[in-house]
Amino acid sequence: MNIVKQTFVLLVLVCAGMNLYALEDIRKPETWVKHFSSSGKMEFNWDEENNAMNIQISYADTVKDRWAYPGLILSAEDKKADFLEFEIKVETNPEKRGFRNCLILFQAPNWKNIGQLWYPAPGKEFKKVRFDLRKQKFDLTKVRVVRIGLNVKDAAEASIWLRNIKFVKAAE
Repeated sequence: MNIVKQTFVLLVLVCAGMNLYALEDIRKPETWVKHFSSSGKMEFNWDEENNAMNIQISYADTVKDRWAYPGLILSAEDKKADFLEFEIKVETNPEKRGFRNCLILFQAPNWKNIGQLWYPAPGKEFKKVRFDLRKQKFDLTKVRVVRIGLNVKDAAEASIWLRNIKFVKAAE
């Protein structure tokens, strides 16, 4: 995005009464935390058509607990946010296998989960998810990594698309 477009987007956000804090560039696979991220094999690819990170996961036949929770490291500014929002869509192979869990995990520097939020099961179309972090019982300033993911019931493969991941501060 060029500087004129970035300035316009920031101006619109300020006028809307919100301040936006940026994550690292989610378009780069190296930005994503892969440590303890999946019980399958994960591949990260930027999908230009959907303007989203596509995470493709394949599970060995012997894997019964099939999960994927790719993570992003929070900046100091992200930890001051009042809201978390993102868009997600998922496809499984075979189709329509369902999910055991759809969670956002908040982890401390030692990888311990200190909070989690359930979100509605995604489908083949992008779904916007938004949480008011001020209502949660964990301290966002103690979070190092946020993981957005799910457990598939029994699909051999899953593709997750994530886009517009934002930590937003409400206007004062």
